[in-house]
Amino acid sequence: MEPSTLSYSADFEERLTVSCPQTIINQTARACQFLKRDYRKISPLTFVKGLSCGSPNAFPSLNIIAATMALMTSRKISKQAVGKRMSNEAVTFLKHLLKLVIAYPLKIDYRQIDPFLQLFSQV
Repeated sequence: MEPSTLSYSADFEERLTVSCPQTIINQTARACQFLKRDYRKISPLTFVKGLSCGSPNAFPSLNIIAATMALMTSRKISKQAVGKRMSNEAVTFLKHLLKLVIAYPLKIDYRQIDPFLQLFSQV
């Protein structure tokens, strides 16, 4: 990874852990049906971090995301395992986390973020 990617992922990880502790992330994942039973390899936090570290690439592949997650967890994670986690529930979960991360520094309720996100069709 290049230095800008490392600083980006470290900044994102810091913002994520400050605004959403792991317990909140797991509760949100369960509420959004992203996490239906206990995870084996890919925790909700690992999923989010893996996607965020792969996103500085213009078009991150499942291979890149899986390799990033494997480095984080010291476990072998296949691109098929990551692909199975990509679902409508994952999109709902990530949108909800985005609202929490945006709302935290503004000190507002995360539900107040909805009107602003509707301005963007690809969020």
